[in-house]
Amino acid sequence: MAKKGLSFEEKRARMYDIFKKNPSFYHFKEIEKESLKRGIVYMSVKEVLDSLVNDNMVEVEKIGSSSYYVYLPSKFKAIKENNITRNDKEYENLLLESNKIQELIKESKSNREETKEREDNLAVLEQLKLDTETVDEELQEFIKCDPEKYEANINNSKIYLETCEMWKDNVYQVMKWAKTKFIDKSTIEDICPEINELGLFD
Repeated sequence: MAKKGLSFEEKRARMYDIFKKNPSFYHFKEIEKESLKRGIVYMSVKEVLDSLVNDNMVEVEKIGSSSYYVYLPSKFKAIKENNITRNDKEYENLLLESNKIQELIKESKSNREETKEREDNLAVLEQLKLDTETVDEELQEFIKCDPEKYEANINNSKIYLETCEMWKDNVYQVMKWAKTKFIDKSTIEDICPEINELGLFD
């Protein structure tokens, strides 16, 4: 069985482990070499490394014409804490907004007057729902008589009939061969007593 390749997330985790185990500066060639040892194919190294940089999990520094990559635990921790703080603040704002909306809904319901017009509209709406259900049921009955489906069933029936005829002919040919192969009629009758039903030996 062929060995299953690593998913993108598995590649990220394995490459990230390189930096976590030894938080120092790495040249791309060094990362490439260590990645290959962990089963990350050459063609994927750059893409995976860029994803770690874009997510601020790894820093990249330009020194001359070369780029060096490093994992800074303290900086990454600060970024995560800032993200948590921002998400918590956003959650609180959304919760306050939701509470305001719920209060407006309650207030709207409490101030709503039960008028005769509204009652009539609700009654009409309920009747329309019942009518729709009735029409849907009738529609399901009409679907059974759909000309396209009827024609498809006819065609399928023809195919099934032709298939049965083909197998019937195959059985007939096999039995005809058996009749000539087994000179002693009783021999084949012992093997398959039902063969007489075909009338091949009459």
